[in-house]
Amino acid sequence: ASHDGTVKLWDPTSPRSLRTFQEHAQTLYNAVWSPTHPSSFISCSGDGTVKIWDINQPMSAATIPAHRGEVLAVDWNKYDPFKFVTGGATTDPRVKVWDLRQP
Repeated sequence: ASHDGTVKLWDPTSPRSLRTFQEHAQTLYNAVWSPTHPSSFISCSGDGTVKIWDINQPMSAATIPAHRGEVLAVDWNKYDPFKFVTGGATTDPRVKVWDLRQP
């Protein structure tokens, strides 16, 4: 997570990050690797969005407007590679389950 809205990919043997992923407009609260796709991760932000990333692509693969306010938490369903869950903050304090196959 990062206050500047970025996610950095690190190699523990290097003093510098390998790559910076930057598309969120506000603080990034959580980023989680996919349990089924080793090059993919999901992130959530204070800008109300969730982004799906593939480290082999130059931009995010998808942007989902998840909550009316901050999205404080996100995590993959380890049994279904198409599903994930989000948790919103005070302006939209709900837990939502998402399916990437559903528009």
